[in-house]
Amino acid sequence: MKATELRIGNWINYIGSGDVQLSSKEALCNVFDDLESEYPLSSPIPLTEEWLLKFGFKERDDERYRDIRICNKLYLAIEIKKLEAIIGDAIEWTKPIKIKYVHQLQNLYFALTGEELTIK
Repeated sequence: MKATELRIGNWINYIGSGDVQLSSKEALCNVFDDLESEYPLSSPIPLTEEWLLKFGFKERDDERYRDIRICNKLYLAIEIKKLEAIIGDAIEWTKPIKIKYVHQLQNLYFALTGEELTIK
């Protein structure tokens, strides 16, 4: 995980505290400093089906994907086993994008909608 990938609002794993959400500029700066140390205490959270469900992703009919509406008829869907994101409607979808970590999904959602992806 690179410090430049993180924003306020991202979830990370912090040794001793578990999964934490970066809630302030100070918290973000502390993680930046930590990631530059020889033995960082923070790490990315692997994206799992449990996290997708927490964020409000729903099961699709074919059970391979979880999706969430991003606007009107457009959806962001994650293929469970490959952890690939696709964006589209019922007919046309984009090329898959590999997503391994929770903060990457949060950043993609924010880039698409301008809103935070929050736990439901």
